[in-house]
Amino acid sequence: MKQFKKYIDKLVNSIWLVYFLFISTLVFLTIIFCIIFVKKNPHLINENWIYSIDKIGFDFSQIISNLINGNEPVNNYYGIDFYISRMPFLPYFLYFTFSLISKNFIIIHLFKNILFGSLVFLTIKNFEKKFNNYFLIICLLLLFYVPHNLGISLATVFEEGWLNYLIIILFFLLIGNYKHKSVYIGVVVSAIFFLKGSMYYLTLCIPIIYFFYEKNTSRYIPILFFLLSTLIWGSYSYSKTGYFAFGFKSETLSTRTLAAAYSKGFFKNLYPKFNSDEMNKKVNEKVESKKFKNEWDVNKFLLNESLAFIKKNPEEVAIGVIKKINLVLFYPYKDGQVYKNFNNINKDNIPNQIRFSNFPNKITFIFTLIILFKSLFLEKDRKKDMQRINVYFLAIILAYFFPYMVAFPFSRHCTSIYMISNIYLFLYFINKYKFKFLDKY
Repeated sequence: MKQFKKYIDKLVNSIWLVYFLFISTLVFLTIIFCIIFVKKNPHLINENWIYSIDKIGFDFSQIISNLINGNEPVNNYYGIDFYISRMPFLPYFLYFTFSLISKNFIIIHLFKNILFGSLVFLTIKNFEKKFNNYFLIICLLLLFYVPHNLGISLATVFEEGWLNYLIIILFFLLIGNYKHKSVYIGVVVSAIFFLKGSMYYLTLCIPIIYFFYEKNTSRYIPILFFLLSTLIWGSYSYSKTGYFAFGFKSETLSTRTLAAAYSKGFFKNLYPKFNSDEMNKKVNEKVESKKFKNEWDVNKFLLNESLAFIKKNPEEVAIGVIKKINLVLFYPYKDGQVYKNFNNINKDNIPNQIRFSNFPNKITFIFTLIILFKSLFLEKDRKKDMQRINVYFLAIILAYFFPYMVAFPFSRHCTSIYMISNIYLFLYFINKYKFKFLDKY
């Protein structure tokens, strides 16, 4: 038995072997994911597996199509050009990968997941010098063992395919000891900023908390990265639209999502089982009837519509809040489902389909919240490392979920937090019980 353990230790001690096994597994899973995903979405490839990146939806299709055709990256809705309808990270990443690396659907996914998977690997490997490669392996398993989380992370059709990796990296950077960590945090904050408009609050709050919580001389750097990102995006917006975009107005189409949420019957009858497409159609009809001239007029109108609904329908808003909390913590079924001929089907006869990945996700997250509360308020002998982990984990949760609690979350939006919850628990038990197998060889 001792000889066998020595042999395993020797294999695990080879960082290149561990990396090779991780990347090989990630490659295999990415290929399987691509095959399954294309079967469900055949419109995304042609007969030669060329990725139709201009058909991915989520308001990215027109932007990417314009980039491919050498035009400005805009969406056109209601006869109006929307210059800042979506943040630029996703469309430009896919455009440059498509143009410079490969047009093949599988290769594009492999490139993206190997790149960001390697960044996660390196971030965990350099987290703490006192931990051996068993720590690295366990962390990777805890991050990617849930099928739903893995599938969202591997995808390229929505921002969470990148956001999951970036949130993992950000969490480790915040709580670890890295050389030049302030610069790395700043870079990740900027990447998240340009990836998804709803993450504005996260990219604002984390640098501020980091500045006041840390004592190092470079703690101001993440704030500089945030301010520079805000200046770049706002300046671009001003040059194109005459308005400096910032805050919750970083994306002009975000208010359409908000208006869809605060439409009569959405929270009572549709959410979270069905997606918001039908409500989006009603919102579009309202906007089209107004004949607006620019995207900011549309943005202002939809925001005012949402605020008016909130004032007039407090009961439905309250129902929505309860359903949103239930979705994050307890809801076991598939959510945000899309059905053809939606208005012609009997919605009451559509059965709820259980998503089995919800069980490990939500049980772990609930347990994590209990442990977090216990560690913050009930444990008197908290160590400094655990205090740092508690502060940053709580900050990420609150800042991350804030915009979703204002609008609405679906399960894929929660996967980043579910994934790092596993790491939080692992680190808590390491600090609490001092697992000996994590010592250096």
